[in-house]
Amino acid sequence: MSELRALLTTALDRLLAEHPVLRAVEAGEWPAQLWAALEEQGLTLALVPEAQGGVGLSWGDAAALWQVLGRHGAPVPLGEAMLAARLLADAGIEVPDGVLALSIGGPAPFGRHAARLVLAEGGRVALHAAQVAEHGANLGREPRDGMAPGPAIARGRAEHGRAPLLGLALLRAAQMAGALEAVLAQAVEWANTRKQFGRAIGKFQ
Repeated sequence: MSELRALLTTALDRLLAEHPVLRAVEAGEWPAQLWAALEEQGLTLALVPEAQGGVGLSWGDAAALWQVLGRHGAPVPLGEAMLAARLLADAGIEVPDGVLALSIGGPAPFGRHAARLVLAEGGRVALHAAQVAEHGANLGREPRDGMAPGPAIARGRAEHGRAPLLGLALLRAAQMAGALEAVLAQAVEWANTRKQFGRAIGKFQ
């Protein structure tokens, strides 16, 4: 693991531990304090090349950060914002300030809280003002909103036509891996602390 990757994953792990926002998000609130801290750490621009004002992380570095999101069950669209910013940068579009929502052929996570919407379809990438057509949610009660984008602010093409879908697949796989790590840790802790017949259940065959 590179030194930068270790620093950023440690910083993200600490931020998520310090800002428990699940109940607030379930109640429809935007975790503004946590998001401001993520932006201050440069995490929303982590995948954008340094020449374009970002951190310049590799996809492997990004996956490590996304794994931390999954481990915490973090109800923030950091992964989507990172991917959206990278797609804009690859398409030669300046990454705007504010929360970015990302739609790749479906609802946009936390679209109702975004200032701008990135639409990615095939190799086409477009930046729009974010306008919500329909509020929705996933099984975890996180916002997943149908969007009604206004006129495009900018258009371009991704460096690779399948980049949006492959990036999203990597994001979800990393989040699932992180979530499974957390489940395993909880199961091991339970087996080592829950006692039956005078000893921890993990001591039985």
